[in-house]
Amino acid sequence: MKTARAGESRSDSTEHRHSQQRDALLAMLARREDHPTARELHAQVCRRLPHVSLATVYRNLELFVQQGLAVKLQVPGGEARFDGKRGHHGHVRCVKCGRIADIPARRLPLRASPVRRVAGFRILEIHVDLRGLCPECGREQRRS
Repeated sequence: MKTARAGESRSDSTEHRHSQQRDALLAMLARREDHPTARELHAQVCRRLPHVSLATVYRNLELFVQQGLAVKLQVPGGEARFDGKRGHHGHVRCVKCGRIADIPARRLPLRASPVRRVAGFRILEIHVDLRGLCPECGREQRRS
């Protein structure tokens, strides 16, 4: 039976401990450039650790989001996608196929440094989420 360490609740010691599964999932997510769904990550992690359940992947992704290790990107009409990139960046989403790509901070149309206060708020974060057509969907649209 596991016991909690000093200053740690019992649920923290069991729910938030590092595990091979959690570490592998976080490493895989951080290396991905394509903002995968939980199902896509599950398929990838199962190649290395075949006994990981889809529920475990969902639970750990939600934990990563709570801990600030990942961002959950809601896709209207589709599955949520996850981003493990930690640096400041934005996203551009294709309105036709749902593809999501990163926008490097230097290319963002709005930067945090000149925006210190808005409507009396002290700005803590800026999330840039642009929508458009990816190159492939744009080509298809021009052909039709």
